[in-house]
Amino acid sequence: MINSKISIDFERSVYSIEAVQKATYRAINVMSVFIETDNKYIKCKFESSNGVSQERFELAIHEFQKDLIDEELSIKIKKETQDCRNLILGLAFSRTSLQSNE
Repeated sequence: MINSKISIDFERSVYSIEAVQKATYRAINVMSVFIETDNKYIKCKFESSNGVSQERFELAIHEFQKDLIDEELSIKIKKETQDCRNLILGLAFSRTSLQSNE
């Protein structure tokens, strides 16, 4: 089998490098992803792993794109709910014996 390769540029105004890295991690069994950045784009070069068919590689590219959207939304939701999560954690720990009453 011949290793398949493809390059895709993602706009930095839409996707974060963190989301790209997380989506890349999900794909490591099927392909390698080489990441470069400039001021406008996150440039990804995808290369199939040994023994991966062209069909499986193409499916992995589509899955990567879905995973990227999922990761980006997760990051945004985490940022938007951070204050609320911290408040809940603060309240939860304030009612434990972990805090000393000096």
